[in-house]
Amino acid sequence: MSEPQTDEKIDATFRNGSLTATGIILGFSLNFISLWVSNPNDWSRVDLLPMAFLTVGIAIQVKVFADLLARDSLLAVKYDRARRLFLIGLSIVAIGMGIALLNDILGLSSMRMFRVTVAAVRRAVRRLRRNRPAPASAPHGRSRSSACCLRCR
Repeated sequence: MSEPQTDEKIDATFRNGSLTATGIILGFSLNFISLWVSNPNDWSRVDLLPMAFLTVGIAIQVKVFADLLARDSLLAVKYDRARRLFLIGLSIVAIGMGIALLNDILGLSSMRMFRVTVAAVRRAVRRLRRNRPAPASAPHGRSRSSACCLRCR
């Protein structure tokens, strides 16, 4: 891949899409760490390694978010640097989550984040099942879940 010229600019719309995606993924990362930190179980030394990965990865993501908000982020060189840093931060967060889940599955951690996640999913599924409306029939006699045309969806 060729290196962009120093004065080459990217479209603002393209940068705004990247900024939105970065913000959403940063929000997920912050939500994950806040749920993990607010877990009422005791911390152990095993929890420090994933916490370090999560903290460093989220710090990199925040830095990238701030870089993308700057006016000079429309320069292709700055945008490409921010994109590379974001992928590095995202990878570090994913490694931290993987270590934390592995610690939980192996029973090394007392935080039990995996069981909390499974319990939360089960509650959400039960809630969705309770609130789901009865399937209405479509004009062609099929249920809406197996729509045959755009009108039936």
